Amino acid sequence: MITQLTVSAKHFQEDLIQQLSHISTSHFIITNDCVLHDAQLAAVQLRDGHIFTDYEINDCYINMYTIFGQTMTQSINIIQPYVYPAMIYDRVQVLTLLSHCKVNSSLDLCVAILLTTTDIQIDGHVVFNFSARNMSPRLLLQPYIQHNMSDDARTSYSIQQLIQYHGLAQDRRYKVAPQFKQSAYTLRIDQINQSLNYTLPHRLYRQLYDYLYKRKIQPYHHLIHAQSDLNQTEGYIVFIGFDYDYRGNSKALFEALLDAMPETEIYFITDETIPADKLKQRVKVVSSHSNDAHSIIKHARIVVCESYPDDDLVMNGHVINLWHGTPIKQLFLDSLEPQQNASIFLYRLRKYNKLKRIDTFITDTEAVNHLFKSSFNVHNVLATGYPRLQYALSLDKDVIRQQLSEQLNIDINKQWIAYIPTWKDYQYEPIDFSQLNEDRVILYKGHPEERLNQGGLTAVNVETEQLLAASDAIVSDYSSVIFDSLALNKPSYLIMDDLAEYMHTRGVYQDVMTTLEPITYTRRDALIEDLRNGVHHQVKDQTYVAQTIAGNTRLIVLIQSLM
Repeated sequence: MITQLTVSAKHFQEDLIQQLSHISTSHFIITNDCVLHDAQLAAVQLRDGHIFTDYEINDCYINMYTIFGQTMTQSINIIQPYVYPAMIYDRVQVLTLLSHCKVNSSLDLCVAILLTTTDIQIDGHVVFNFSARNMSPRLLLQPYIQHNMSDDARTSYSIQQLIQYHGLAQDRRYKVAPQFKQSAYTLRIDQINQSLNYTLPHRLYRQLYDYLYKRKIQPYHHLIHAQSDLNQTEGYIVFIGFDYDYRGNSKALFEALLDAMPETEIYFITDETIPADKLKQRVKVVSSHSNDAHSIIKHARIVVCESYPDDDLVMNGHVINLWHGTPIKQLFLDSLEPQQNASIFLYRLRKYNKLKRIDTFITDTEAVNHLFKSSFNVHNVLATGYPRLQYALSLDKDVIRQQLSEQLNIDINKQWIAYIPTWKDYQYEPIDFSQLNEDRVILYKGHPEERLNQGGLTAVNVETEQLLAASDAIVSDYSSVIFDSLALNKPSYLIMDDLAEYMHTRGVYQDVMTTLEPITYTRRDALIEDLRNGVHHQVKDQTYVAQTIAGNTRLIVLIQSLM
């Protein structure tokens, strides 16, 4: 449990000590000058020591941190001119600090901890939304701080930035760092500042820093400040699909709307071929590379996507994100994603602001809504059900089997086992299905990002919903496709023999994993044995499995009301 405290600005230290003496929780936060994202705070995993989290400023996410791909970092990696007190404090450690150091604000307290602590815990949830820039951390020059600061901190360039930006008096104990590691995030002012034999004046440095910081994130200004402007929209719907693909939820909803809203003009932005019988007069297919694509998206009354829209899109209409499945693997703010945070420029800024632009986020079942609130910090989450599942339910298994038998040249009388794994950040040894009897055939459909065949007869060009409907059993790993399989009452198997490595690079939702435990295998030989003998287990806890009786009714009614 985390206690929330509002502390007197005039008598900050005295009031804080008094309040801390009356609470019993191990951690607390200070709510001065900020509001909290409750779902984000609830998702923080408490650990011993202070925890630094992510934050917004005046409802805007403009941070350039790369530390949130870690669970712990050097405290000096957090220090920067724009540092805010996004800290979940350890009560006992704060009381010890306050017995030696005078602090006048939450920022003072946060900086004091960062300067006198070697390492700090990290949590990537966006917990705080600060209303205004805080005062300068004057306590930097206190004797206690100077005495307890490590040599690494004393000579770090981040300390020099803090001193120059806030106009703190120079002290001969602080040396300009002889070197600092440049990266894509380094501002030109710091390259210049580092090359000089003297320190730039405070006001000049601050003005240049502010200007160059804004210039660094300027290409994403439209994402940071994006909001609806229905006055600039026209009465049509545009689908941008899953990365402009004509498949999954987007395809299924598009086809359902053709009957439900026969008078509405609908665009689909894709480079794929849409069946001729769907190309009615009011339907317009536009290439994603067309000069008109961006303008069509910008002026649509409703924009329907299924993943993360491109960075350069402007959307004035109501944005509906259908997403693409109930997650087993942890997503974005719930996951460390160390590779993405380290290698993709402004990864969090770009992704967070694109998610923030979503007006309505669609899920398959109410039980999963809290996971998307914690992972994406989205608020209007509706469990209307996924259109692709309704489409899969409508398919005639015998008809689809006959079609696929001819398309893939496979025996219709054999047992078909669909192997549909997810994409992984590391090399994964293909599963050897050759030990199965000859009366079984493996149909492999990998993730779109996967380039190698991981075992079986390639079915990459087969629609996932058709493959689910036609197959006799489904094997997956961490893919949400397993919930479609369970909703269709198919024998289902999960192979997780690489769980330790997957936990390191991505992570899983433990409560979801617990419900799937009866069908989860950590050894390949055990999986192959059960497949060979036709043994399959039931998932008794159906918490995360979609209830399929509602159809697309609720989602279509929502879209009609928005037009």
